[in-house]
Amino acid sequence: MREKFLIFYIAISALFLNGCSNPEESISAIEVQFTQAASLNNDGKLIISGTTNLPDSTSLLISLDNETTGFSAQSKATVNGSEFISEPLGPKTGLADGSYTVNILMPNPRGQAEKVRKLIGDKGQNISGKLVVPSSLGFNVVDFNFNIKIGSEESIESSKVEHQKLVSGVHEKVTSLIKQGIEMESLRASGQIEMCMEKMRRLQPETTDLRELSSSLPLKYMSLKSAVIESYSCVSCSRSANDACNRASKDLEQFEI
Repeated sequence: MREKFLIFYIAISALFLNGCSNPEESISAIEVQFTQAASLNNDGKLIISGTTNLPDSTSLLISLDNETTGFSAQSKATVNGSEFISEPLGPKTGLADGSYTVNILMPNPRGQAEKVRKLIGDKGQNISGKLVVPSSLGFNVVDFNFNIKIGSEESIESSKVEHQKLVSGVHEKVTSLIKQGIEMESLRASGQIEMCMEKMRRLQPETTDLRELSSSLPLKYMSLKSAVIESYSCVSCSRSANDACNRASKDLEQFEI
């Protein structure tokens, strides 16, 4: 009877200890894998899709970048049935021919859904593989990159040339407008309003056209676009016109073609 009681006690103790053990200790590490695909829709925008063995409901951030033109776009995606798909990426006019880099990132694990964190760990300690990168903040992220080309080699090179022509043309034109705006200061200061107004009526429509032309330039060219915006006031007859010219000049100083 005493032996039976001892065996029963040991069995109960084992069950109790197993029940109190850390469930994360029994979770196998996930060696992260991805497959990827990219396709253009009818609007000329790119859709990134693929599969992964990350848990369902994992949140991903997908980025598309063109180093030559400075174009950049982002989309969120969620793993569902081991698959993911981005929103269409690209400007309203569609993507220009060129070489693009796609980045798929699983950011801070603490920002993931609770059921995802239970599998990957609060710090991503349960994921591994060449796509897993330790961050400086003490947690693991997933960072996956691949390159794609849109168009032929000839069209890609042609697109680069046309883009450079656009940037150089905008820079040359806004430089000229700012110079003329600075020269108008003598008219503003001497009260020659009629001559000043005549120049303003001629130049301001040019700044409006230039602003529309530069609107397609991505954020990489923000200082150039800012100079274009300031040029409108620079070529005016207002008391603050010279200040606008100075701001536009500083914007151009920060810009490199």
